[in-house]
Amino acid sequence: MKLNRFLLITISLFAITSVFALSKKYKKTEIPQRIINVDYSAEKGAMNTMFKQCVGAGRANEGLRADWQQQLAFVKKECDFKYIRMHGLLTDDMAVYSEDRKGNPQYNYMYIDALYDYLLSIGVKPFVELGFMPAALASGHQTIFWWRGNVTPPKDYNKWENFISNLTQHFTERYGVDEVKTWYFEVWNEPNLSPGFWTGTQADYFKLYQYTAKAIKSVNPDYKVGGPGTAGAAWESEMIDFCVKNNIPIDFISTHSYGVKQGFLDEYGNGGTVLSKDPMSVSGDVLQSRKEIATSAKPNRSCTIPNGVLLTHLPIHFTTVIMKLHTFWKKSNRWEILQIQCRTGYLPIFLKKQGLALRLFMADSDYLPFKGFQNLHFMLTSL
Repeated sequence: MKLNRFLLITISLFAITSVFALSKKYKKTEIPQRIINVDYSAEKGAMNTMFKQCVGAGRANEGLRADWQQQLAFVKKECDFKYIRMHGLLTDDMAVYSEDRKGNPQYNYMYIDALYDYLLSIGVKPFVELGFMPAALASGHQTIFWWRGNVTPPKDYNKWENFISNLTQHFTERYGVDEVKTWYFEVWNEPNLSPGFWTGTQADYFKLYQYTAKAIKSVNPDYKVGGPGTAGAAWESEMIDFCVKNNIPIDFISTHSYGVKQGFLDEYGNGGTVLSKDPMSVSGDVLQSRKEIATSAKPNRSCTIPNGVLLTHLPIHFTTVIMKLHTFWKKSNRWEILQIQCRTGYLPIFLKKQGLALRLFMADSDYLPFKGFQNLHFMLTSL
């Protein structure tokens, strides 16, 4: 009996010690509070409203839905952004390209017209992402997302060039030169993520850009075309060097900064996206991009691209994905302005001081399997 009691006491003490050791090992780290003090009486100057330049919205086919259009009109009215960018303008669910039995191209812009007509009717301009590849023009079968955006290079670059030229001419005839001059034509999306958004090489992408730029400029040399639309500010200097060396027009540089250490593309939520703790993770990419543009020409000579734009003044279209929250204050009406960095831009949401409620705007169907915030757009409902 005494031996049993001794064993029981010993086991109990061991269990308590183990639990105590484990509790110390896995003790939750206390996160220090961050206090932000704001002086409403101090004005630094006009607020930079670059976040209202462009927002993103899933894929083009979603823009044909009545509920999508109603929600977009509401957000446009409340937030007043200028451009909208989306994937899948040229994928098969938009029915833009097919070939007859003899391999002759057949073009159909009915659904693009319906989408762009609506965007322009509410005062939103298209930021034209040219992708992905129509199946009849694709060199392979690799796709991305559940809606199967084909990510292979064209099987015939001349057919691709003729297709883009015809599409650009169609835009001109339907909307007019002056309107299309205000648009941005971006070649593809994140070709540096391979496998992912592009199965070709960097050289293959530059070839695609060359044929695309030629097609657009053949319709009107004043139309704006650019790229590379990469993730993480990649390929920028190489892109500029390629265009300068080969006398290819480029009007802007586009790239995407995610503010992550890993997980640029996490289609199914299994990639283990890790946010960067570096406060300059996004700003650093902007600074890097500006530096690469400024130093792209040799210092002992001025360098211009064929349309006469100095490379040192080449604009950047910079987008972000991770939903980081930033708060600003506007003195005039004491509203807080909350920015949610969405997939392809900033969607500003205006919040009254006394309370707020967020309502789902457009779920980005590209990343719906992603757990947690699911990469969603939101819109305002003020209380």
